[in-house]
Order: sequence, then structure tokens, then C-alpha cells
Amino acid sequence: MTAATVYRIVVPGVPDPELSPNARVHRMVKARKVRQWRETAGWAAKAAAPVRPVTGPVRVSATICWPKGRKRHDADNAVSLCKPLFDGMTGIIWVDDRQIVELSVRQDKLTEAGRDVYPYGAVVVDVEEVT
Repeated sequence: MTAATVYRIVVPGVPDPELSPNARVHRMVKARKVRQWRETAGWAAKAAAPVRPVTGPVRVSATICWPKGRKRHDADNAVSLCKPLFDGMTGIIWVDDRQIVELSVRQDKLTEAGRDVYPYGAVVVDVEEVT
């Protein structure tokens, strides 16, 4: 039995509250935030990317590490906040986001040590190839 390959991507920052489905913002404001978040995730993914994108099914687990002062969102909003993040990784980590067979999003506080490195929070994404 071979060990599954796991890629860890750390995206600096956390999703803006305007990306929530419950946010009532102008569509262009939301579009700008989505584009920025997608680009940030794409650059972070390039740092940990495999030589070629994964073509098989993947299991994705994301942890949103909220900075001090930011409130958590409910579970379904947390998943939708990460949608631009996963779109930014498409073509870099995996070929198509339809390859995601299992998705989990956790919310946690940023640790003391993490506050020094990521003062505005971070999202840690683990991508595991399913064999």
C-alpha cells in the first residue's frame, strides 16, 4: 500500500465578509473581491504545486484560521467563502474542481505563533490524491 500524496497550500489572509452569500453588496464590489481572492489563492498554489496538475479524484480539507476580532461564519457560508479559493487552484493543483470528491471546511482561531507570521489570518488547504 502506497501513501497518498498530500499537498499543503497556505493562503495568507482570510475571505472578506463581502463574499458571504448573506452579504448585501454591489455586484461589482463582490466581483473585485472574488478576483483578488482567486489570484491570491492561485499564487499560493503555485508555490506548492505538483509538476503537473492532479488528474484523478482529490480530497480537500480547508481550515480558515481567523485573526483576532473576526467572527466565524456558519458552516455553509464558510464553504461558499472558499469557492473563489478553490477556483484559483484549478489548473494548478487539479485539472477541474469537479475532481473534488470530499470537501471539508473547518474554522479555527489563529494561534499565538501564527499571529506573528500571518497577522491577518490564513487559510490552510490540504489536498490529498484519492487512490
